[in-house]
Amino acid sequence: RLFDEISEPDKIARTTMVSGYCASGDITLARRVFEETPVSMRDTVMYNAMITGFTHNHDGYSAVNMLCNMKRQGFEPDNFTFASALAGLALVVEEEKDCAQFHAAALKSGAGYITSVLNALVSVYSKCASSTLSTSSSLLHSARKVFDEIPEKDERSWTTMITGYVKNGSFDSGKELLEGMDENMKLLAYNAMISGYVHRGLYQEALEMVRRMVSSGIELDEFTYPSVIRACATAGLLRLGKQVHAYALRREKNVSFHLDNSLVSLYYKCGKFDEARAIFYKMPAKDFVSWNALLSGYVSSGHIGEAKLLFKEMKEKNILTWMIMISGLAENGFGEEGLRLFSCMRKEGFEPCDYAFSSAIKSCAVLGAYGNGQQFHSQLVKFGFDSSLSAGNALITMYAKCGVVEDARQVFLTMPCHDSVSWNALIAALGQHGHGAEAVDVYEEMLKEGIRPDRITFLTVLTACSHAGLVEQGQRYFDS
Repeated sequence: RLFDEISEPDKIARTTMVSGYCASGDITLARRVFEETPVSMRDTVMYNAMITGFTHNHDGYSAVNMLCNMKRQGFEPDNFTFASALAGLALVVEEEKDCAQFHAAALKSGAGYITSVLNALVSVYSKCASSTLSTSSSLLHSARKVFDEIPEKDERSWTTMITGYVKNGSFDSGKELLEGMDENMKLLAYNAMISGYVHRGLYQEALEMVRRMVSSGIELDEFTYPSVIRACATAGLLRLGKQVHAYALRREKNVSFHLDNSLVSLYYKCGKFDEARAIFYKMPAKDFVSWNALLSGYVSSGHIGEAKLLFKEMKEKNILTWMIMISGLAENGFGEEGLRLFSCMRKEGFEPCDYAFSSAIKSCAVLGAYGNGQQFHSQLVKFGFDSSLSAGNALITMYAKCGVVEDARQVFLTMPCHDSVSWNALIAALGQHGHGAEAVDVYEEMLKEGIRPDRITFLTVLTACSHAGLVEQGQRYFDS
């Protein structure tokens, strides 16, 4: 209001408003003030505020474009500009040439020898290594080369490099680097390793890392506990999870949001809904993660009645809330309700993401609603989600349930990548509709691609062999 009352706001006032809006997360108003500011009144500080705002709001493309626009307008980026822009680039980078281009620009400007900029470059190379368009090993080598060249490494330098190794599955390299760190800098690195193991489903390794951490005299913190609890929850280690819970209550004066949310997941995943509800309703404040954790628990265990009540109780919902509920209704046979809820979500102003479309397509599969499924398929393409793995898998199943095997096959063939769910869906589609021999061929192709079959794979291929009278092949797969 004070800003609006200034007849001719100066550079300082405008920069202050841009920074304030960015800090509060209102990037739309920040952009408006920025764009209404004449180029002659802008400076590097204002551009930095916008770039940082975009990065903090996970809009990497806009952060990078703002840097390019800044240079076109004749403003020189400084160290802070490159650190912020590179953080934005790390959110969206996919090709090695982008890493090299920005690396060269940073060096040319003189910012390529500043620790914060080099840390950001390590992050960019590491994130790009995870892209399907890049070669992981060469990019991780580039990240390590930048790391080794940092003259004064701080805690973030070490943690960023270790996180890069972990997210690309190079745990041995991460552990080796961890061993070379100063003891007083190891906490964040341990947390990165533990979180990485949990994310990859390596729960025993995560718990072993916790034991090493404790034996080294390093105290668990508010970020360690949730990772440990998630490992216990997914591995079904209720007793150990309860011990960690008790330990946290003894050691911590204030239990964090993250720990409470993880505890809700622990208890519902282990079938202890009374304990999960008790923790949830005792929480002094709840965020979306809290509500969605309990909602997901109800849905995944088939307690749809309780899920519906909790969904209605929620005063605010985010896109994940709607996705959990729509998917839960579909997976529990309530396809019609799932489609109605998808329509309600659209009316509430939520733009569906690929996972939301996947949930709606699952509802079509339950109903055998071929026409609705085709419409959602068209919308997926229109929204640019046709390359989504989850949506592709849902489409294969939907077309199969509707009896249109050829459409299911075409979706599979046009998908840029596949996981075991994709292969299982196609094998099931072919087997269920009398194409047993083709289902077996697809299974053999899956093995050649190096995809490890799971329990569902064996069930679908054995069913296909049974329907097609392929007794000997079925017996061979069963014995394997």
